[in-house]
Amino acid sequence: ISCLLLKITIFLTTNMKYTAALLATAAFAHNNGGITVIENGQATQRYIVSADWAGSLIDVGGDSVTLRHNARAYIATNADDNLDADNYHQYVLKDKTLSFDVDLNDISCSCNAALYTVSMPGLNWSWQPDPSSGGDYYCDANQVGGVWCWEMDIMEANKYASQTTPHNCNSPSGAYIDSCDRAGCGVNTHNWWDMGFGPGSQYRIDTDRPFTQWTTFNDGGIHVKLGQEGRYYDYDVCNSNPGYIWSMDSTFDSGMNIVLSHWGDSWNTMSWLDAMTGCQGGCDGSGHVTWSNIKIYSNNNENTAEDHEAEMLLQ
Repeated sequence: ISCLLLKITIFLTTNMKYTAALLATAAFAHNNGGITVIENGQATQRYIVSADWAGSLIDVGGDSVTLRHNARAYIATNADDNLDADNYHQYVLKDKTLSFDVDLNDISCSCNAALYTVSMPGLNWSWQPDPSSGGDYYCDANQVGGVWCWEMDIMEANKYASQTTPHNCNSPSGAYIDSCDRAGCGVNTHNWWDMGFGPGSQYRIDTDRPFTQWTTFNDGGIHVKLGQEGRYYDYDVCNSNPGYIWSMDSTFDSGMNIVLSHWGDSWNTMSWLDAMTGCQGGCDGSGHVTWSNIKIYSNNNENTAEDHEAEMLLQ
């Protein structure tokens, strides 16, 4: 219940600020540049798009994207300077693995560097794409921007903790939705093992340096593996409630858009993410996060963690 209340608090504070910023510039969009995504072994050109106000907070080049505080962006199919409902690239997650490298060294306590997927665009009551209050068709399981939809938080993180959380809804994706599970069914790296993830060499994954995350979607299960220079830390998501994962199956199969964001708030508001680690202070808003080497591939053709480590050593 406390987690749910905190999620609602976030919706009423930080995300309302986010919505206000979007309302001010709803008619404008920005293509921030091309990014290489490895899709089933093939290097594919995709594009990072955002509302125009966020463009100055985003850097894109090669296979990487960097976000400064208060930025939110989407992976798009085409290099258009618009936020067209059909341009948000849809990735099927069922029986797939999504992997990426990430540098959280600059992301402090109470800040949230998030890579997640949503079933956008959401639909209005007449089953038409709803542009939301921001005009960018954004939707999620906390109704930010006024539109509900299914959400899979693959990483909500700073250098102290990371959380992976599926959120289901009361209607299938591709239909009008009027309610979702705000809290979701997640797992936090610190709660799984307090020495698995954090800043410093005493942790299995030292967040002062870049690392890799693999998130594997199998029938009835979501498995996360983190790797760094031959050291690994892995865990299952929502493994105490397999029915919840099964409820996400059709959404994973129908496709979801990848969203990248960087935000934060006061220590009290963000305590659901990292208070258990003992870190102190509100988000200072000065940091930046970089994701790179994004890959998505079928599980029966898996590029293993060990293969990826060998690739990184050769670069």
